[in-house]
Amino acid sequence: GTSNMQQVLGRGCLNNAVCSRIQKLFRFGPFLSQHSVTRQQSACSSLLLFHTHQRLVSTQYSTLAKTDLGLRVYNIPGITQYQKALAFQREKRELLKSAKDNKRENAAAENDTLILLEHNPVYTLGKNSDVENCRFDINSHSEDYEVHIVERGGEVTYHGPGQIVGYTILDLDNHKKDLHWFLREVEEVIIRVLDTYGIIGSRHEAYTGVWVGDEKIAAIGLSASRWITMHGFSLNVSPSMSDFDRIIPCGIDDPTKSVTSIHHILSRTGTSSDALPSVSQVRERIIEQFATRFQFHTVYYHNHLEKKASLFSYNPKLSRS
Repeated sequence: GTSNMQQVLGRGCLNNAVCSRIQKLFRFGPFLSQHSVTRQQSACSSLLLFHTHQRLVSTQYSTLAKTDLGLRVYNIPGITQYQKALAFQREKRELLKSAKDNKRENAAAENDTLILLEHNPVYTLGKNSDVENCRFDINSHSEDYEVHIVERGGEVTYHGPGQIVGYTILDLDNHKKDLHWFLREVEEVIIRVLDTYGIIGSRHEAYTGVWVGDEKIAAIGLSASRWITMHGFSLNVSPSMSDFDRIIPCGIDDPTKSVTSIHHILSRTGTSSDALPSVSQVRERIIEQFATRFQFHTVYYHNHLEKKASLFSYNPKLSRS
């Protein structure tokens, strides 16, 4: 990894201080040691990111990218209300649809979006979810949590602080027009993130998402229109596990199956509390793996949602959005 960076430095792209920061931020050493030389070159060249105000822009060297794909990453700090994030997703999806209609060259690729955030406690149901999987009345008001029914697939799931939610708004025309392929690629991103912490994640033959043995650590629920995806995944880092008790997570009513988190797994294997990864650290590894897996050539980084999205108001009552 260092020699690749030095080669880029020789071209006058980045200075030594920036490269040092990149290495620290993305921990290239451990990551690259698990991949072949070809993947080392790709990871280094695709993910050399430097700060420009509120974004990161990669140097344009990629050994694997087929086309000049661009990704906008909205890595949002703090807690984000669900409806605000949903409105922002829909805005981004409409921009991609408009780009398709106008047939603007590279417009869709430049607007592919990954949103990473944490929500206030909220239970979401897919459009065909069975409400019997909720152990509470979804029409009753609570100060402790929200309930939303949205257009994604899948059953009820929980989002809250300590859990990373990733919303993926991608035009699969620029990748592969196959929703099953996309779902499996998202699972692979999470499996690779877990691997960097020594956690062996896997797929389950009967269920979607990522599992560690019989414990589910990441849920996935997607929707698509004209091959433009929306919604995405959730990865448990350190959420309040008791909040899952109000539901049958993802509709899996099997006493041999349960829900887990990165902190829970690492703690029971002897990792001290001060050595457990923070949510922000795990987010950075998601960005790294997502950009590499989907072969994005350029990554633009934002740490806030755009003003238009912030104008949508919060409704504490049930929203069939």
